[in-house]
Amino acid sequence: RETKKSLKYYSQPHELEAQIAGFKRRAQKEQKPFEEVVRTWFDRNHSKHQLNQKEMDKVINKLLEDQ
Repeated sequence: RETKKSLKYYSQPHELEAQIAGFKRRAQKEQKPFEEVVRTWFDRNHSKHQLNQKEMDKVINKLLEDQ
């Protein structure tokens, strides 16, 4: 299934690190909290990441833990 591949991709350590860096930069630029930027991006980009809600929550939680 594509979603399993997507979850595996978004959960890779180097990908998490890159996402965190990008979301931190965006949060700073937009002057918004990191968590808000992350959640908004995942909510607005369902077609890009192809994750269901449960998988999306897993990735978001990893990003918030690792930041």
